[in-house]
Order: sequence, then C-alpha cells, then structure tokens
Amino acid sequence: MRKTLYLKFVLAYILFGIFGFIMVASVISNMDLDHEKQVQADALLTEATTIANTYAADLYNSEASIDSVYTQLGALSSYNNARILILNPSGRMVVDSAKELDPDVAVTVDGFDPADFSGSPYLEGTFYDTFDEDQICVLAPIASNYRTVGYVIMCYPMSLVVASAQQVLQISYVELLILLLLSVIILIFFTEIVYVPLRKITKATEQYAAGNMHYTFTVDSEDEMGYLAASLNYMAGEIAGKEDDQKKFIANVSHDFRSPLTS
Repeated sequence: MRKTLYLKFVLAYILFGIFGFIMVASVISNMDLDHEKQVQADALLTEATTIANTYAADLYNSEASIDSVYTQLGALSSYNNARILILNPSGRMVVDSAKELDPDVAVTVDGFDPADFSGSPYLEGTFYDTFDEDQICVLAPIASNYRTVGYVIMCYPMSLVVASAQQVLQISYVELLILLLLSVIILIFFTEIVYVPLRKITKATEQYAAGNMHYTFTVDSEDEMGYLAASLNYMAGEIAGKEDDQKKFIANVSHDFRSPLTS
C-alpha cells in the first residue's frame, strides 16, 4: 500500500505557499500600485486646487507678481516632491517651479488639451513630452471673473509612486510569510491528530489481513479516529476469540476421537 496521504498534504501546503507568493507578486502588487497612484493623485489634486484658488488666482488677478508666485511654488514643489506648472489655456507656461522662465521667450506645451483630464482624475506619462520619465499629473483650473483663465498642473514622478507601492508590497510579503508560518500549526495538528493515528490503523489492518488477529494498538483520542481504532480492536478481539474457541473445539473433538482408540 502506497503511503502518499501525508505527502499530498505537504505538497498542498507547498503549493499554497507558491501560489500565495505568485498572487502577491502579480495581483496584489498591481492593486497596491493602482491604490498608490490614486492616493497620490488625490493628494496632488487637493494641493493643486489650493494653489489654483490662492497663488495662481492672485497672479491672474494682478495681486501677486510672477517672482513671488515662483518662489512660493518652488517651496511647495520641494515639499511635495512634485513639479508645478501654471499654463495658459493655449498651453503656454506662465510659471514653472523647476526653473525661472524668461517672459520674452514663449515656452509652450505642445498638444496640451485640458479635455484629456476629463476621463480620469490624473494622467500618466511624460505630460506631452515635457518630462523625461513618466509622471502622474493632475489639473486644477484657475478661475477669474467666472471663467477659466489658466491651469495648475502638478506632476509627481512615477518612480516615487512605484517605490511607495513596493514598500506596501513588502508588508504584504511579510503578512503572507506570517500566514504560512501560522498554517504550519495546521500541518502539525494534521500529523498528530490524523496522520499518526491513521498509520497505526493502517498497520493494524495489515496485521489483520495477514491473519494476526491478536495484534492490538491504541489511539489516544475521543474523536472518529479513536472510535475507529476501538472498533477495529474490538472486532479483531472478537474474531481472535472465535478462532481460539474453534481451535479448542477442534482439539476437544480430536481428543474425544483418540480416547476410544487408546482405551
């Protein structure tokens, strides 16, 4: 009889661990990345809206100079690790937190279209080839006299988003490892409560099949395994008793047949 039940259970445990790591590395990692993008985009949009309603609005209402707004945006850019742009509806840059613009030199974001932001809270990419690496960019309109006069664009490097998602992913790996370690308890319980008694029962049935009905064993449990072991012991004992009675009967009959012949 091949003893493969325990091997199958251990194999199932190993497969559980392997597929668990695959799920974390694929599904969970993508979920973490999407969540981190959304969280960062929400934070950027809140900040961009605040800038649009304060510094940018003051600029377009001639209540603040470009230099003062540039200084403020530079500080906010460093604090948020994000680049901040103020664009006209045509796409011309008014302020860039990364560098001071020459008012006599027009810098335009070719292809800029605010409608591109209508289907999503953020855009992912190089923002019309403005950046060398992918960014998460959000847009907040600047209103003056009930009309849109410009836009605040905040862009955050995707590399930082991925790094944050990786940190969260590391936590998921640790949680999975803890789960696997805790699930070893199930393996231990299976070994002690199911597999060890089952081995005793299997050995006993092999002895009974070989004709050794006097073989006895014990399973110290009050569950189904204990009940099965007790039933097998009782059955074997009854059969052994019947065999002993049969042997005694045959011995007595043989003795009775021999007695007249010797008298």
